[in-house]
Amino acid sequence: MGTAVLAAAGAARAVALDSVSYLVSAWCNSRIPTHPAPPLRERRTKLTTEMWEGVRYVARDPVLRPLALCLGGTGVGAGVISTFSAWYLLTVVKVSPTGLGVIMGLSGAGYLAGALASPRLASSLGPGPALITSIAVYPVMGVPLLMAGPGPLWLAVLAAAGALQLAAAASATANVRAVRQQICPPPLQARTQQTATWLVAGSRPLAALAAGALASVAGVWATLLTGTVILSVTALALWASPVRHLADMPTVLSGDPG
Repeated sequence: MGTAVLAAAGAARAVALDSVSYLVSAWCNSRIPTHPAPPLRERRTKLTTEMWEGVRYVARDPVLRPLALCLGGTGVGAGVISTFSAWYLLTVVKVSPTGLGVIMGLSGAGYLAGALASPRLASSLGPGPALITSIAVYPVMGVPLLMAGPGPLWLAVLAAAGALQLAAAASATANVRAVRQQICPPPLQARTQQTATWLVAGSRPLAALAAGALASVAGVWATLLTGTVILSVTALALWASPVRHLADMPTVLSGDPG
């Protein structure tokens, strides 16, 4: 759809339409029922204290800690690659704007398919092996970008690789959240999610700065290779952690986190 809008209306109108989609998303979020916040007089801790409780809980748990480190490493590796991937496709591989839209569209479809398939993958392989498989597939599907050249055949290969890569990312994300929700007691679920979000989103700006510095010294291709290596090392570290022995979904915990 984005490719069609871009071709029909131009880049500026496509960006404007994309902005409207965020407003629709914000309205949908506002319709989600939530538990009311406790009165101020009933709150015993500050927000920063609660945030650090989530960080400490993640750091002490033998399963959540490697998952959090994996998320951080994936955020760095993906941030390094995403800084120059579109530029590399358009200028080096000579993909047209429409071709880039095709790659992005099929990648998005792969993300949806991976999210839908993640419960079945976790039940058949076990949550730990399913996570490690998904995290390992992610950097492997980035290798075609390092080898690609101009032409429709490479466009098809890149589109297929992008779909598989984001399918793996969606499956890993869904399974990480499922494991975390099962392990964490209810009072800490939002705080541990905040920790994971901070590790992924917070690492990307730093990764982009590092990617720019590295590209100025070693070139864009070497920067993309570095991001792929970081993703591969992250997958290897997760395999070496207790997560690979997670054959069943953990038992739901409840009660006070303190």
